[in-house]
Amino acid sequence: MVSQVSRGAPTAATNDNLPAGASEDPGGAGHAGGVPPFGFPIEAGQSAVEAYVRAVEFGAGNLTAALHSGVILSRGLRALRQAWTGVASMVMEETATSVRALAASASVPDAIRLSTQLCFLHTGRTVAQTTLVTTMLAQVLEDAAFPVVSRLSARH
Repeated sequence: MVSQVSRGAPTAATNDNLPAGASEDPGGAGHAGGVPPFGFPIEAGQSAVEAYVRAVEFGAGNLTAALHSGVILSRGLRALRQAWTGVASMVMEETATSVRALAASASVPDAIRLSTQLCFLHTGRTVAQTTLVTTMLAQVLEDAAFPVVSRLSARH
C-alpha cells in the first residue's frame, strides 16, 4: 500500500519537519523571519556570494598587476641587454685600438707607459659603464615590482 506522504499529499507528518514558524510556501514569501525552509538566512548566502565576488575581483586585479610587471620587466631586460651589448662592443673596440697602439710603440719603455695609461683608461670606463648598467638593473627591478607591490599594499 502506498502512503499519502510518498504521493506528496500534505499531512501532519510533513509539517513537523519544517523549522518552527516556517510555512510550506516554496516561493519564500511566507518564511518566518527571513529563514527559508532549508534552515539559514538568505542574507548569509548573499553576503557569502558578495565576498566571493570581491575575492575573485581582487585576484583578477593581482593577476593584471603581475602581467604589467612582466611587461615592464621584459622591456627593462631588453634595454639592459642592449646597454650591455653596447658596453661589450665599446670594450672590444678600445682593446683593438690599444693593441694597435702597443704594436706601434717604438720602444719597450713607450710600450709600458702606453700600456699603463690604457689600463687606467679602460678600468675607469669599465667601472663607469658597469655602474651605469647596475643602476639600470636596480631601476628595472624597482619598476617591475611597483604594480604588484602597490596592488598588494592598497586597502580594499
